[in-house]
Amino acid sequence: MEKNDDKNKSSQQDNIGQEVKNLKEEKQKSKKDLAREEKIKKQQLKKAQKEKKKREKRARQKRKSLFLDAFNFKDTKIKEEFHSSWKNFNITNTAKNLWWVLIGAFLTSISFYYFINPANLYTNGLSAFAQLIAKVIFFQYEKTDPELYEQMRALYYYPILFAMNIPIIIWGLFKVGWRFSFYTVIYMGLNIGLLTGLSLIPYVKDFKVFGAVLNENEVLSQSFIFAVLGGLINGTGLGLLFKTGGSSGGMDFISTYISIKRKYSVANIIKNTNIVIVIIAVFLDGTILHKRSVPDNYFSDPYFFATIFYIYVTSLVMNRVYPKFMMMTVFIISTEIEEIRKYIYANNYLRGGNIWNVKGLYSGKEYNMMMTTMSLLEYNFFKYKIANIDPKLFMIAVPTRNMHGGNQGNPPSDKPVDVKKITDVTV
Repeated sequence: MEKNDDKNKSSQQDNIGQEVKNLKEEKQKSKKDLAREEKIKKQQLKKAQKEKKKREKRARQKRKSLFLDAFNFKDTKIKEEFHSSWKNFNITNTAKNLWWVLIGAFLTSISFYYFINPANLYTNGLSAFAQLIAKVIFFQYEKTDPELYEQMRALYYYPILFAMNIPIIIWGLFKVGWRFSFYTVIYMGLNIGLLTGLSLIPYVKDFKVFGAVLNENEVLSQSFIFAVLGGLINGTGLGLLFKTGGSSGGMDFISTYISIKRKYSVANIIKNTNIVIVIIAVFLDGTILHKRSVPDNYFSDPYFFATIFYIYVTSLVMNRVYPKFMMMTVFIISTEIEEIRKYIYANNYLRGGNIWNVKGLYSGKEYNMMMTTMSLLEYNFFKYKIANIDPKLFMIAVPTRNMHGGNQGNPPSDKPVDVKKITDVTV
């Protein structure tokens, strides 16, 4: 019996020892697993950080290359775009667009001649420097013959502006587009003609808005009233002009180019640029030309603040007339979908999208369909560009109320995936 008891005790001790050993082994294994998991997490974190740094590096390289890309004319296809536009020429659409350009030119001319110029306000962008140059040329008549001074400033303003725009128009022809440049040149020509007519027609040139109500001494009232009315009329004219796919020239070319390339709001670019230009122009006009101190130049009279107010009103009305930042969802069915996707990738359209294989309802032929999103301003350029790639494509664009997720604001992958190797892919 004692022997059996000893055996049982020894076996129990062996079992306990084995259990302790197993527990130790389990602890060691759990420590190893935890260490392994930690190591894997660290590796994944390092990998994610490296990928993030690569993306940031690519984004920085793209930002750095914007200036160089602006003067790279090797990949421009101005001939192909012109031939495609000529081939797809539609006299009804062109006549309609030219009509809107005429109305836009008429409204902006009225705004400048009867509101902005008499109130001594500055206009938007490059035109502020054209105003300043016209002031310098006829500065000698400012006190001796104020009426002649006002008429000559208005008469020579647009020829000076057009001359300043010539190099920008040539650049825009290659980098922004043939159609955009064409309507811009037409607009500027009409503006010169209309302003010349307003400056020469006897009764029209001497007409003063609210001349019987406002006194010459009421500078504050006149400045802000004219800023509001001028902004309303000018914003409407520019909105109609942008509807045709054109612009008023000058900084609009550069702002549109930056907006398309970098996906910044063109409204913010134009507004911020205009404010900086006006600050510089007011300094040159007041401090340099009229020998006034800097505080007096900006704060002693209402012209500077009225000009800023005019810029905001113009921007607000223009966005109402032509909501160029409204998002569009675009569906494209084409046999050349890969070339279209390469164009989207090359031009940095940072939006989400998908590609599917579809079959024609009547023909039964197989095609690729792409769905992506972009702003209305981008779409106005995009639809003409991809028509050069596939003139027989089928495209539908619908307004989009809001968008979430996708590839917004992130640079695309290093290499676009070949459509031929996939049946469904996120762009």
